[in-house]
Amino acid sequence: MKLSIITINYNNREGLQKTLDSVFGQSCKDFEYIVIDGNSNDGSKELILQNTDQINYWVSESDKGIYNAMNKGIRAAQGEYLLFLNSGDKLVEDVVAMIMQRLHTYDIIYGDWYQVFSENHIQRENFPDLITFNFLAFKYSLPHQSSFIKRDILLKHGLYDESLRMVSDWKFFLDAIFKFNCTYKHLDLPISYYDKNGFSSNTDNHDFQQKERCRVIDEGYSNFKYSEEEQNSVFTRLSHFENSRIIKTLRKMNILRF
Repeated sequence: MKLSIITINYNNREGLQKTLDSVFGQSCKDFEYIVIDGNSNDGSKELILQNTDQINYWVSESDKGIYNAMNKGIRAAQGEYLLFLNSGDKLVEDVVAMIMQRLHTYDIIYGDWYQVFSENHIQRENFPDLITFNFLAFKYSLPHQSSFIKRDILLKHGLYDESLRMVSDWKFFLDAIFKFNCTYKHLDLPISYYDKNGFSSNTDNHDFQQKERCRVIDEGYSNFKYSEEEQNSVFTRLSHFENSRIIKTLRKMNILRF
């Protein structure tokens, strides 16, 4: 089995329905689908039971949080690559068929996504081909719902850190690329629609999220934690330099090519 798609859900029946529809609507069916529900009481379990003919594995039981649920999915999965699609998120139409032949060799293969702020406000977000430490440690993360991760590397490096409530997927990407030297590849292709109304996108949680990120840097990358301000200063100066009038003139004359 090449691919396992894992959906975690807790009391989000409406979002789960959207996710199921996008998964079941894929023209390519050659993947395993797993649903991990946290013992919801809003009708989610009944919705899962109505669709067991299209779900390879499911469970509805209490868990210890988002990453505990994801780890349950990892342990149950049989696919070489895993894609985590939370309830409320959706796959781009026919994207599985487009991606299947590209799932090989690399430990992490990530595409782009559409951020869904509302039905009338959907914005594509593109990710870089080259992931720098500054980008991943201090600025952003990789798009979890648009990333295909080899199951073996998750098992090898200890699954998702369940002591973290909000940033364990970010920590995994950071460790995988800069500590364990995992290979990665960016595809210029939108994979998913990311629901921006979820737990991690709630602005009320951003302070807590930042504290967790700082904890990860302090514990695992303390030699780098003071470099952010210096790096930002360098990038600001480079930006002014690249946008200066003389540099633009030299570019037009084809003397400079950066």
